[in-house]
Amino acid sequence: MRKKIVLRLIGITLLLVLALLLSSCGMQQTATSDIKPIEPVVPGLENGDAYAVKGRFSVRRNNVQILALSVTTDGSLAVVGTSSRSLYLLGEDGGLIWEKTLTSDLSQAALDPEGRYLAIGTVGGEVLVVKPNQPQSAEQHYFDAPVGILAISLDGERILVGLMPEDQLADDALLLLDRQGNILWRKNFPELLDAKIVGNDNRIFVNWQESGESAISAYSAQGENLWDLRQREHMAIDGSGKTMVSVQGNEVRRYSQAGTAIGSSSIIGKVNQVIMAETGSFFGVLATDEATLNQDLLYFDSDSNKLWSKRLPNGSDVLLSADGLRIIVASWRQYRDDATQVVIYNQLGQQISLLDVAGRAQKMALADRGDTLVLGLEEGSIYFLNIAEAKNTQLNETGRRGLLQYYTPVSFEIPAGESMFTLFFYDNKTENMIPVTRRIKRPQSVLRASIEELVKGPLQGSYLNRTIPKNTEIQASQSNGIVQLNLPDSLDELSGSTFLSGILDSLLLTVSQFPTVRQIEFTVNGERRATFGQEGLNIGESFTPTRFGHRPGERLIFLPSRSESRYYLRPESVSGITSQDEALIENLVRYILTQSSQLYSLNLAAVRIENEIVYLDFTDSFHNLLADNMAAAARAALLRDALALTILENAPYANINITVNGTPPVQPEHFLPWEITVSRPYFLNLEE
Repeated sequence: MRKKIVLRLIGITLLLVLALLLSSCGMQQTATSDIKPIEPVVPGLENGDAYAVKGRFSVRRNNVQILALSVTTDGSLAVVGTSSRSLYLLGEDGGLIWEKTLTSDLSQAALDPEGRYLAIGTVGGEVLVVKPNQPQSAEQHYFDAPVGILAISLDGERILVGLMPEDQLADDALLLLDRQGNILWRKNFPELLDAKIVGNDNRIFVNWQESGESAISAYSAQGENLWDLRQREHMAIDGSGKTMVSVQGNEVRRYSQAGTAIGSSSIIGKVNQVIMAETGSFFGVLATDEATLNQDLLYFDSDSNKLWSKRLPNGSDVLLSADGLRIIVASWRQYRDDATQVVIYNQLGQQISLLDVAGRAQKMALADRGDTLVLGLEEGSIYFLNIAEAKNTQLNETGRRGLLQYYTPVSFEIPAGESMFTLFFYDNKTENMIPVTRRIKRPQSVLRASIEELVKGPLQGSYLNRTIPKNTEIQASQSNGIVQLNLPDSLDELSGSTFLSGILDSLLLTVSQFPTVRQIEFTVNGERRATFGQEGLNIGESFTPTRFGHRPGERLIFLPSRSESRYYLRPESVSGITSQDEALIENLVRYILTQSSQLYSLNLAAVRIENEIVYLDFTDSFHNLLADNMAAAARAALLRDALALTILENAPYANINITVNGTPPVQPEHFLPWEITVSRPYFLNLEE
């Protein structure tokens, strides 16, 4: 029976034929005789750009086992090693550059990150160094045990080799070689589990065990032992070698380059693997519930805050992109016809791509600087998949511009070289303080910069009102957690309780965003005064920072708000909402709907929590939201964000799904998905 790839896109038969013809042109390969897969596609993309396949190669023998797969940083070269002692060097389109037959069974293969050479390890103890343009003149180096670990340094000048003798009583050995194969140093370990060489200083991390107890050791490029951590299982290291993640019992811990613990998270279940993005911005943990044997992927930011978790099919393979913004999960065990399903998530846990490939995936590799995923299948097919278009398919540019006229959805990203400030302005009725997030180039003093931006006022077209007169000079200083805000005499001479309260409240709220602030004091013209303004507002005592939901018994709620034709999220502290889990979430949602009745007329039917996803089920009243216009799309996005952030702040859940009578509602054009995963830090009402 012919194996096939399950198409997730409808109505593209003619385009598939064209893609097959294009992908087969000019590639030097020999396809297996009984398998003719259709190319996989990325669903949801337009104008014929949905095709993920950049190229495909098939090895010469049927049912061959792929033992090794490695790709260069830019994805221009890939090396494939098989159980038939064959080694293939492939180009980025899957074209065969050369094939080489080894004299011993292959165990490991690795490409220099820049593609200058490749290293091959064998069961017979050989390490071969081969240049891509000189496959017949390999440098051969012989050792006394099978090669079980093989890694190449970032600069390509060092090769790390782990030797694992078949004699169980003999020690394993870790060797560091130069590019010519000369041994720089050798160290013995009772049993090697893993070893990595990372960073510009070629630091080496070793996971090993003795008598069933595992440990992690760090070494310099010169072989100096830098530190040891006992009773540590698994390890993942960022590309610089400055951050490591490991496991001790049910704790996943982060360590600095010096081996000092800098954060931890508790895990339920047995940890099978830890993975980390090259940048160190995110890391993942694969854990198995020992009672149910279910496997979960838990995703964390660089401060060990759990962002989300997902149930994965058992036996799934997981890769992270270099920046951690894409998570690739491949699994075949629960699918028919031996089809491997590849799912790509973003850093928020949202699924942004899905494709099925005929055959059982054995190996996969991702080009760190490119967008190429190389997938090796059991029957010998090697797919080169372009995942560049899987970054964001939620809205096209037209839809995004239209939505931003009414509302800016919650953001989770900090642009490089910029600082994000929360500023507070009045709404158009001067009733509520509305937070907005403003981006500026990173300043020398974030405190003074935030005051300066507050005085500049809201953006034109925001329909918000300034709280402080234009060009007012307010001096700000901080010492030992105490902030002093010096107001000019010109403000003290003004009147109007709403106006004067707006000055003080906007300053207090804006300054309170900085965690180092413990107290805030006001002075006028450099002097401490008991009152401020003609209304005599009290400023004689120090103020504690105003942070929503931080007092005992308070809960942080996000309320949908409107100022003229613009929509905003508004934080509020609320007391008296108790209970737990589904009941707590139901109370929170009903409170939001009650307080937002001028915007929404909705009825919540039920709340359920399943696999750490919160399902908010509404009655048919939800269909009132689904008008086909941008304002309706903005109101829907506003409600979704308000519910998700409120749940994040009050319950241990970051994933929400909105349903109507148990099923997902329709999603009109320009509406954001009804599923969202939120994380910290988040930024409300980002100015665009």
